[in-house]
Amino acid sequence: MKLKFWQKDGIDMKFTDVSRRAYQMHPVVPAKDVPAHFQKRQQDKYKKFPFANCPGMIDLKNYGYIIPAWDDIHIMANKAGVSVVIGGNHGTTYDNNVKRMSTDIAEGIFQPVGIDLHVLHINNPWNIIVKNKTISAALMPAFFHSPFLDDLYVYPGIVDYNNFTTASFIFSPRRECKLTIKAGTPLLHVLPFEVSTIKAGYGPADEYEKDLISSVYSNAKHFYRKYVNVKKNTLLEASE
Repeated sequence: MKLKFWQKDGIDMKFTDVSRRAYQMHPVVPAKDVPAHFQKRQQDKYKKFPFANCPGMIDLKNYGYIIPAWDDIHIMANKAGVSVVIGGNHGTTYDNNVKRMSTDIAEGIFQPVGIDLHVLHINNPWNIIVKNKTISAALMPAFFHSPFLDDLYVYPGIVDYNNFTTASFIFSPRRECKLTIKAGTPLLHVLPFEVSTIKAGYGPADEYEKDLISSVYSNAKHFYRKYVNVKKNTLLEASE
């Protein structure tokens, strides 16, 4: 049976909310529509947004999709351990089963300060289904969107969604902290890509390659945006 949302032309992947509640208040959004968490600080200090002058970083900030927190996530970490509670005074909006993963997988990735290493795994209500079986996605920390990354190390990874749907939030406290990730806060940055074989090589630059690097265009104003940058479209629409 053909799924209804595939009948809409151009839909290659769908973020599907198994709780049937998160999509109403805190839907997945295009990354380009989410301000950088430091944008106001830069604008207040410099009266402009200097970050936008680096085309590589702003391109990454704007590409893909943001999965926001579907509910408040309360995290407290200290020498005694880590506690995680999902929801507010009226209970949770989704299964708040927080799994504790083996720390062996993260040993040496980073060094927590003043606390032991803990690896926490939270299922969120958003799953990802793809039509095109060659589409995968990098699930990344939202480096330019999430305001809590000083306190939490969020583990990145690539997920092949041809036979898988989960988009889990896996993290470790970096230090002793007590914080609440408010509902709607950017949680994960989803960077979709089409799987293909890429063969790379290395070696000294020939004369043509040297000319490319020292091209006269590199001195032009906004040369990257004018001559290098390729537009990347990641669109989003609500399904019935």
